[in-house]
Amino acid sequence: MSSETAPAAELYPADRRWLTAARKATVAIARQRWFTEATWRIQPRLDRGMYALTRGRYSTMTLFPGLLLTVTGRRSGRPRSVPLLYVRYRDRLYLTGSGGGRAAHPMWTANLLANPEAVVTVRGLRHTVHARLLEGAERQGIWPILTAAWPPYELHSARSGRVLRVFELTPIDAEWSAGETRPKVWRRRRT
Repeated sequence: MSSETAPAAELYPADRRWLTAARKATVAIARQRWFTEATWRIQPRLDRGMYALTRGRYSTMTLFPGLLLTVTGRRSGRPRSVPLLYVRYRDRLYLTGSGGGRAAHPMWTANLLANPEAVVTVRGLRHTVHARLLEGAERQGIWPILTAAWPPYELHSARSGRVLRVFELTPIDAEWSAGETRPKVWRRRRT
């Protein structure tokens, strides 16, 4: 993979001016340590609840692409779900294990390393995926695209003092297309 930067239209196909301004403001706030600590404690609980209530269609991550990753716990063998930001690039999904800049890798990354098969729920659609840890040149090739989508990854990497794990997700059950990650919205016709 080359080190080119993904065009904004590919990262955010439905980009609008107000969304771009809101994303920039969110990124600026997300660089603050207090914000990282607060969201680390609160947001996963809120997102899991919202995903459950809306059947995976909505979460608190409305300005950025979010998904619900369900992995098998490496010790317990039980399903573990975690809401995450993702980047879709060239028909693959990419996850970054930043952990908000904490020194230890997030537990979901260790679970994915132990069992790379997982289920992702993206806007209400569930897909079985295979995760692969990217290292070396592959990781370096996708890193500029990931930081273009979420610039605080650079700060999280510096704070943590570790190399953030990056996973590439490929579908097992069926191929997804660009339109497939958007749920169909049924509207009543006015008469």
